[in-house]
Amino acid sequence: MARAWQLGRFWVNDPDCLLVRPGVQRRSDWAALVERYGALRSSGDGLRELDGWGLETTRRLLRPARTGPMV
Repeated sequence: MARAWQLGRFWVNDPDCLLVRPGVQRRSDWAALVERYGALRSSGDGLRELDGWGLETTRRLLRPARTGPMV
């Protein structure tokens, strides 16, 4: 988080792993951070492990990246 401002200015940060399965504590907080600061994203959960909220969040956050220049 301390280097989030550098994203798109100096480099693309390493992947932020999305963890939204029901057993993950504060999963909504983590998803919000990945949504706000994540550049390259990946999922750390198996789809069969997810409940409705986790599946919807994964679909929303793991969408194709924008192709325009980063500003």
